[in-house]
Amino acid sequence: MKKIKFFSFVFLVLTITFGGYFYSIVFIKDIRASRAETMGEKYIKNLYAEYSILGKNCQGEDTNNDSYVSCDFRIQVTGASSSDKVIKLQCPTMWKSFTGNTCKESRLDFSANQ
Repeated sequence: MKKIKFFSFVFLVLTITFGGYFYSIVFIKDIRASRAETMGEKYIKNLYAEYSILGKNCQGEDTNNDSYVSCDFRIQVTGASSSDKVIKLQCPTMWKSFTGNTCKESRLDFSANQ
């Protein structure tokens, strides 16, 4: 009976530990994406004041450990029915955003349409 209680306790501790670890990873990604999205909206409102945001997508993973995540914002001239475009940004996550850093445009589009 003592072995069953011991193994139940160990199982419970391991489940809570690994569950908390995986939950924190997802939670941190969500916080990064949310903060980058907020910073991206500020950037768009400052530099593209005549545009309205139609859609936005920020990833929560900092793939190169520079404290910036990739965000895409689809914008359109306010009141216009066409001519929307996508702005690709690198936006800071928590620590960089509080030190005064802002988003930066990235991934220039070199399309073959000429």
